[in-house]
Amino acid sequence: DSEYGGHYFCVLRSSTLRGVGIVYRLQRAYDVRTDAALAKKLRASPARISAVRRGTMPVAGDWLWRAFEDTRVSMDWIATGRGEMLRVG
Repeated sequence: DSEYGGHYFCVLRSSTLRGVGIVYRLQRAYDVRTDAALAKKLRASPARISAVRRGTMPVAGDWLWRAFEDTRVSMDWIATGRGEMLRVG
């Protein structure tokens, strides 16, 4: 549901402080350790991943949606760190 992904995009743009946690959770979701490996999975530049980690750029909403579609990880967990990591069903 694109509205669901769009909802998180709006929330995340309002606070770049969450970027560090989201990058960490995205790395866990994709089981990668480096910004370069995560960037490849998200079709983003390593520089953009680093900027989000530093809090100088917002998280791209499509990253969350891509991870949600590519993995069995819960959107709530990716965005907030709350709840179960894996989706049920």
